[in-house]
Amino acid sequence: MEFTINATSNNARACTIVTAHSTIETPVFMPVGTQGTVKALDANDMLELGAKIILGNTYHLYLRPGSKLVKKFGGLHGFSKFPNSFLTDSGGFQAFSLSDNSKPDENGIMFKSHIDGSKHYFTPKSVLDTQYDLNSDIMMILDDLVALPNTKERISKSIERAQKKVERYADDLLLMTPMLWDKTILEPGAKLSKVTIDVHLATFGYPKKIEEGVSL
Repeated sequence: MEFTINATSNNARACTIVTAHSTIETPVFMPVGTQGTVKALDANDMLELGAKIILGNTYHLYLRPGSKLVKKFGGLHGFSKFPNSFLTDSGGFQAFSLSDNSKPDENGIMFKSHIDGSKHYFTPKSVLDTQYDLNSDIMMILDDLVALPNTKERISKSIERAQKKVERYADDLLLMTPMLWDKTILEPGAKLSKVTIDVHLATFGYPKKIEEGVSL
């Protein structure tokens, strides 16, 4: 994956992301294809609309139709027939939005399926394995989403969990990125590893000055 900054204006950036399947110019609208496809639209519709990338939800794809089945079709591209890029999330947002059915801990997230009540434990490794089956172009580390407002202690815990995951799976950083859901957690004194910051700067194009408010 290649990332190029084309222009800047204060903290805003216009960038180009090149994946194996498409060239994406940011800022970009990324349609949500929860289960690999956008509801009521097929791949031809998405191409006619000019979509360069679609978001797929790892949690939902894992449960239905199942990442192993998607893999048999050649990943999301073969399954959906959409030839451009896919970004997959990690399931961390579903732990937040389906909080009544999930319980995070230091090592992962236990989900109770909203479909049949079965239990599934998501870990940083299992989430990556699922995304490899989906063969998405941009993957996400299992994130710990924090509802805001929240206590500094809970926000710090979220940062600590994300940092450990990034450091453990640093070899995969060309394919994935940690999630920072709100700049609130980057207040002065927040602790993030240098590798976390580098990944953000390399993928989403956060302004360099973000480092000034982070203890490295």
